[in-house]
Amino acid sequence: MSENNDKLEWIRLAEMDLAAAHHLFITFHPKPLEIICFHSQQAVEKMLKCYLVTHDIEPPKTHDIQLLLEMCLEISDDYDDVYENATTLTNYAVRLRYPAELGLVELDAKKALDIADRVMAHVKAKMVQEKSKEYKYTSMNYIELDECKNAEVLYDSDDMILLYDKSKTPAMLHFAVNDFECLINTLVEIQGGLRLHFVPKEFAAQLKSIGFVEWGEYVDFFNLDLADTASHFADIDEAEYLNANECEDVSTLSRRCEMQSRGFEGESPEWFKEWITENKVIILRKDANIIGYCCVSIYNEGTMLWIREIAVSPDCQGSGIGTKLIEQAIMYGIQNGAVKGFLHVDILNKNAIRLYEKFGFIAKTEDGELQMIRH
Repeated sequence: MSENNDKLEWIRLAEMDLAAAHHLFITFHPKPLEIICFHSQQAVEKMLKCYLVTHDIEPPKTHDIQLLLEMCLEISDDYDDVYENATTLTNYAVRLRYPAELGLVELDAKKALDIADRVMAHVKAKMVQEKSKEYKYTSMNYIELDECKNAEVLYDSDDMILLYDKSKTPAMLHFAVNDFECLINTLVEIQGGLRLHFVPKEFAAQLKSIGFVEWGEYVDFFNLDLADTASHFADIDEAEYLNANECEDVSTLSRRCEMQSRGFEGESPEWFKEWITENKVIILRKDANIIGYCCVSIYNEGTMLWIREIAVSPDCQGSGIGTKLIEQAIMYGIQNGAVKGFLHVDILNKNAIRLYEKFGFIAKTEDGELQMIRH
């Protein structure tokens, strides 16, 4: 059996286990808790073994979820997200074969199903994410694993991968293809609005001919010495950071700035709540009202400041709020160990580019990430 067929067989078997567990949970009364938990464990076991097979590793003949996860972690640390809960399923493989061994209740079966659902989605998304790197043209190099999980797989073949994320408006289509003409032909068949990121410029004209328009072209800007930039600052006020109970307010501000730069649509309250779980949003106020914000993060092993997004209330623009936000962002980076800074900006947003260049951010290249949209 070929590696690809072997992988598909592991997936088929895992999906049958999971489908059986869901069917039993929904339709049987009383619920056969032991069998539901057993099939949930089997689904997780087989999907983890499938992941090992895709990396040319012979899976051990074991039911030990912890051991399988540790083997997966040697390949990718993304499995940290599912490690803690999934290891509890191991007992359901063997001990449930003996009467009254675990004393299960319905909540145990529901938790086992939830874990199996999450692991199934995680492994499938991880395999698609890794496979996408093998194609000539791909928009998935920087896609987060959670985005893969939330998207519907329209195609997954040797010729093309397409992920359809309808949580966006219009829907986001992530692609990986060797023949871009094949993608263009497929786009004609897909109904409704679509957005594409990382579009190769040589195909922009063909995409325009089927209804797409340019939505933005984003160029990376880098500051290679934040400390040197900060040495020229005057006194900087201590930064204030967004609290979860003000996400609605800052979302409203972001929506007021919609389309002031191509492709900027503002952010939802849920987006800000998610962002501040691991990152920061610097805010500035006038009286008690938020009039500007800057989303910042530290990455690349703590050495790089990412200024993801800056927005200033339309009635306060031109009054130095953007300057103060960038200064505080740079100081935040330095205080948290960053030595360099990164941001990206649409090439037509000339006012923003002038401001960023004032703070030592220089374009890495003249070519940017082309984004296109079809309404």
